[in-house]
Amino acid sequence: SEGLLSSPFLRSNNKLAEGYTHADMAIGNFEVGHDGKGDLKVIGKTGIFGVIEAKMGSPLARGTKNAPDYNQASRNLACIAFNTLNTNHKISFTVVAPAKKITKHRMKEKAGMDLMLKQIETRFNSYSGDEMVYSLRDSVLDRASTCICSVISYEDWIDLFIGTDTEKDLTVFYERCLEFNRIGK
Repeated sequence: SEGLLSSPFLRSNNKLAEGYTHADMAIGNFEVGHDGKGDLKVIGKTGIFGVIEAKMGSPLARGTKNAPDYNQASRNLACIAFNTLNTNHKISFTVVAPAKKITKHRMKEKAGMDLMLKQIETRFNSYSGDEMVYSLRDSVLDRASTCICSVISYEDWIDLFIGTDTEKDLTVFYERCLEFNRIGK
């Protein structure tokens, strides 16, 4: 939870550079703290690696200080692709939120593969004079295009456990989250 994902734009001294991306939840084959902090490092040549972006009431963030049209979903996808370059890991990115927030904040549109790839490409194009970063463009975009991306509501996720004790526990927990975050049903 809240692991740090390096970005293809982190390694630059360019004024457009960005910091680590905070992954709400990472799953798969990785280790934590390789650089002495909460950084995630994908391990092995095969396996899985995915990120879940968990939302309650807020929308996906619109952009970064240096790239206002580079949304949070696109940034996560670029980081996932960058961190799994030269591996055969199966990669995924999922946004999970209350159903009504998915609709209200148009999360399916903002986490759509075509839009995310376009935003990543635009972000790389702003580095056309920085060969160290720009040279990663095609490989990151190719890798990103292999990612399984989805948006799922908490309600649909809990429904996967219908008839189990887990469903009851998750439902109680989710209802408390809605209450504490002041989100009506």
